[in-house]
Amino acid sequence: MGDKSFCGHESEFHRMTLSEVKNQIKVYNTLMLDIKLIRENPGVVRSAAKNKNFDPKKIEEAIKLDETYRQLLIEIENLRAKRNTLTKDQIDEGKQVKAKLKKLEPQLKEVEEKLDITLRQIPNIPFDDVPVGKDE
Repeated sequence: MGDKSFCGHESEFHRMTLSEVKNQIKVYNTLMLDIKLIRENPGVVRSAAKNKNFDPKKIEEAIKLDETYRQLLIEIENLRAKRNTLTKDQIDEGKQVKAKLKKLEPQLKEVEEKLDITLRQIPNIPFDDVPVGKDE
């Protein structure tokens, strides 16, 4: 038989090292609603947030940040594709593309970070059988 936890049940979790538990906590802390779920079902997410007494404005903020992120990403990917097709004879155009990328890439990173922070603030959708309460 393997080691037993303090409550008398065999459990892999209870045999984890401290670093393994910390890694599990890191994984848990990174869990959040997928932006695709929010984008495709904003009403469901808003309703769930209201049921948890959460201000749905963060959901709207996440949707707007996602739109901005996707627009910037498309523009950057198009510029990178253009840069890859340029020849050595098109140095001036290459410099312009490089300058645009240098300006847009930090913007993309900033929007991505804001989106990530906002998504972490949105509560999970509860199961249907969970009663609506005064707080989470």
